[in-house]
Amino acid sequence: HHPSGMEEEDGGAAASTIVPACVAAAAQQARGRYEEYGRRLRAFLEVRQRLFNFHRYARDGRVESEDVAVHSLIDDCWANRVPEEWRTFFDRTWTWLCEQHRSEGGKAAHDALMGLLLQIQSATVPQCFTTGEAQAPAMPSSLLQFLEEAHELLPAGFEVHQVEQDKVVALSLMSQKKKHEIKLLGEAVIGVVRKSNANVVLDIGAGKGYLTSYICLKCPDVTCIGVDCGNSQEEGFAKRTDKIRTKTQAADHTDVNEPVAKNLAFIRHVISFQTSPAELLSLLQPYLPKGEVRIVIIGLHTCGNLAPSTLQLFLNLPCIVSMVLVGCCYHLMSEDEDLLRNTTEELPQSITTVLKHGFPLSAFFTRGPDRLRMHLGSGRFLAANPIPQYQTADELEQMARSQSLRAALELFLFQECGGDPVTHKPNTHYIGKTRPNCLRSFDVYARRAFVQLQRPTYNTDWSAEYRAALTAKLGALLSLPVAELAERLQQFYESQHPTPANSLLPIELFAVLRHVVAPLLEALILVDRLLFLCERMRGTAGVEPNVSLRRLFSPDVSPRGVVLVAFK
Repeated sequence: HHPSGMEEEDGGAAASTIVPACVAAAAQQARGRYEEYGRRLRAFLEVRQRLFNFHRYARDGRVESEDVAVHSLIDDCWANRVPEEWRTFFDRTWTWLCEQHRSEGGKAAHDALMGLLLQIQSATVPQCFTTGEAQAPAMPSSLLQFLEEAHELLPAGFEVHQVEQDKVVALSLMSQKKKHEIKLLGEAVIGVVRKSNANVVLDIGAGKGYLTSYICLKCPDVTCIGVDCGNSQEEGFAKRTDKIRTKTQAADHTDVNEPVAKNLAFIRHVISFQTSPAELLSLLQPYLPKGEVRIVIIGLHTCGNLAPSTLQLFLNLPCIVSMVLVGCCYHLMSEDEDLLRNTTEELPQSITTVLKHGFPLSAFFTRGPDRLRMHLGSGRFLAANPIPQYQTADELEQMARSQSLRAALELFLFQECGGDPVTHKPNTHYIGKTRPNCLRSFDVYARRAFVQLQRPTYNTDWSAEYRAALTAKLGALLSLPVAELAERLQQFYESQHPTPANSLLPIELFAVLRHVVAPLLEALILVDRLLFLCERMRGTAGVEPNVSLRRLFSPDVSPRGVVLVAFK
């Protein structure tokens, strides 16, 4: 087993009222590995939290403000958050590369630096810094130790999974990425269904029903129910079902009025920490089969607090016998703001305690000697993208430019509009995907952002007062002559980056160091969820529960990598 404790197989026995001693011992040993891995993750990340946690604290440990990375880049994170000897090393490395590529120009030196940074990003030490090749600067021992420890703590590696051809019509209506996810997770769910002797699959955050319909068509003897909160999801689910029915009937020459499957249903409902077992059961009742009901609860898009809400339902509803869960969008997950001030050592006695936040959940990380003494902060954004989207020097440079423009936009809007009058904190302004041609200048970038920010469907967490003030300010800016607005925006950007030729370099370096810890932050969240289940389930049965983490998706296809599997 990899020291991370991430399993390649679930290693579980079928659900049973009697757990053999050998199985219980193996489960206890596995839990011990996860605890040790969690202990090492905590120790490593707490020391390096200035790379990802930008909260500002009062003297008593209370969070005064939740700053995010795009705000703090303007605050010169490179100088304030990176050790001086690391900065000195990278300065010398840049000088050395410029000398090595003097005849080729600065672009060649920059490309060479990006190549070295891409190695560092994967927690690999470039050989030239350890062998003194061509008089390369010596890497500081503290940076070397940082990379070596991060490499040791990386969760078990991905296996490249080839998606085989499948005759199920549901797969023919998906993108390649979706096919990869649905095929692998769908088959994993079907295996858990058979092992659990379940007759119902409950898909939380079902969206348009990609996963639900795949399982439904593969397992006609199992009732599949999708749950999601929006009209668009419900409409998409219905349209997708119609498309599958049309293609299926065209191939089988069946009656066009026949439903695609009698075992498929959709429920529009918001699942949250406040969703009680009785409430969920009443929603499911019209669709459940007669007789004994055994449910497998699953989720592929359990964004933010939806994943811990699903854990809570799994624990509290007896007829849910197993779970298959993939987490995502950790930046939408809430944290316990009082974590640093919490000194209680008692474990809640009842598993029915309603959760108040998404992280941390386990007693292991909230009480006792291994209690967390840090917040993830904007590290939640890193955890949501543990596999960097840039793989080449040009992509890394484009990422740095995008972050630089994004940071400047946040500061510009804060200076123009101030914080939110209701929360008294700076707002973050989501502007959607940015086309590469918008990265040419801050003028082009900002003007597109101003248009996007006026859309009512964006940034729904703002107060009405702030939205009105911002809309009025943006309208006034866009009414200015194009040349005048362009000059004003460009002057502002240059005031933040006085040396345009080298302004992106610290951002590139800082981003790479942050991405070294990104997969470890996700691992910490996942291990916390696993230990939370182990603690609560052990209290009900008196035996070690069957819970594991498994690698599933290829990083070349999907940023989601780990599935949490649990059997009662």
